[in-house]
Amino acid sequence: MLTYALKRRASPDLGGFKIYLLKYLAMQDFIDSIIHRPVRLHPREQEYIERTVMSANFPWFYVANQTFDNTAPDLPADIASFVEYKNAPYLSHQLLTRAEHESISNSDRPPNHFSTYYEFFIEIFHRFMVDNGLQYSKIYRANLNLNWFNGYNHTEPHFDHTWPHNNFIMYLNTCKDGQTIIWPEDFSASYIIPCEQYHAVNFKMNWHAHRFPPISERRVVFVVTYI
Repeated sequence: MLTYALKRRASPDLGGFKIYLLKYLAMQDFIDSIIHRPVRLHPREQEYIERTVMSANFPWFYVANQTFDNTAPDLPADIASFVEYKNAPYLSHQLLTRAEHESISNSDRPPNHFSTYYEFFIEIFHRFMVDNGLQYSKIYRANLNLNWFNGYNHTEPHFDHTWPHNNFIMYLNTCKDGQTIIWPEDFSASYIIPCEQYHAVNFKMNWHAHRFPPISERRVVFVVTYI
């Protein structure tokens, strides 16, 4: 179930009904742009995920920080001063290496940019897009991420790229506190997506982060950025 939580923040008179209406329409557009639905999987795909990807033998690689692009926009000062977050380490499996420029497509890549698991997961992504009437022309990045408890509220709010893109996140397991948080540009609200197995969320280029799972649990997701 999706939860929409509006933050109560003191603000001066915004100048009447017209400005209020424009802000309301912008917020409605933000909400409507977020798609959260089950992912249609075949039984053989579920079995493969649970027996292979979620097994102790799947190849994971340690990454020291989740966000490391210093050219990305900084958090607004009034937000950074009260948001508790952590640019934390995680385990990664690159299905498709991150593009370094918006002109680079998945069709332009050499073979060593792809994991042997790429086709399996991209077929699932493609099916979700077709099922939900969504289109794409370029895939910039595809990855599996594994996170664990570290004592902080959530990861650093960030964009995945510095150029326009969309985000797809599919949850490979259920964990109580591993929600995705999505914010509009002004951080006036937060949209909370539960970490529920075999569901996915799709959204535009928005500030986002995720909460950390409880002690002894893990959060495993399949992510794609695209246009």
